[in-house]
Amino acid sequence: MPVLIIAGVLSGQAKRIESDVRSMKNDAWAIQYVVSRGSVPAIRDVNEICKVASGSTESHILGVSKQEGRARRAIAAEIRQFFRFRWLNNAALSWIGRSPGFAEELQRIIAEESQWSELIKPKSLCDALVLPRASFQCHPDLAGLWQLSEACNDDNNINSAIKLRSAFERRYRKSMGGTVQRWVDKDGLVYDHTGQRHGVAPFPYNWKYSYCLESGFHYDVSHIKQESFCLVDSKGERYSRGRGPRQYVNLDSHGRVVSDHP
Repeated sequence: MPVLIIAGVLSGQAKRIESDVRSMKNDAWAIQYVVSRGSVPAIRDVNEICKVASGSTESHILGVSKQEGRARRAIAAEIRQFFRFRWLNNAALSWIGRSPGFAEELQRIIAEESQWSELIKPKSLCDALVLPRASFQCHPDLAGLWQLSEACNDDNNINSAIKLRSAFERRYRKSMGGTVQRWVDKDGLVYDHTGQRHGVAPFPYNWKYSYCLESGFHYDVSHIKQESFCLVDSKGERYSRGRGPRQYVNLDSHGRVVSDHP
């Protein structure tokens, strides 16, 4: 069952939201809460929220906060790489307990999140969204795939993301012998997801967009023509490799370099 985690609300607000949820007669989604320990709605512990979200492979996080814009942007950027995340419009806080206002807003959010789960969320390790955006080099017209797939509150976002993903797959998904296709970026770097599993990612790096990655999953990145190459990881560090058949970098789904050894 999909789970909507409402994070950052005060305990009193959570209780009033429960009455709104009951008025929705919602049987398809579970609602959970991560309550703010302060005096105003705020997200104070991202790791706690991620741990709650990891309890389901269908978690969606609805953030509630009166923190200033810079803090909100930093929180969203940190959570979104691991779990589906969106902010509640602060105007909706005044609707809590005043049906049908808040209940209607929750129904709208759940409807959009259901579409996102069906049409956008990664469902296999072959999905383009599992690729590390920091390292995989795209042409400018396709580089917005990840950002568009994270977007919300616009009915056009999902359709636009589907079209962009299709174009992305046509451009970068290549057959290289056998039945398995691999991703090849614009610089000729092959992202092979079929290698031996090792280098277990620490929590929450074993999650990508509410999709739980296989233990030890990573890409073996090499040059398609066995030429020398340079790769930049998520920290901006550069890794160079020479020419030859066994020149590669092990990279996880978040652009972090993995140990060469099991």
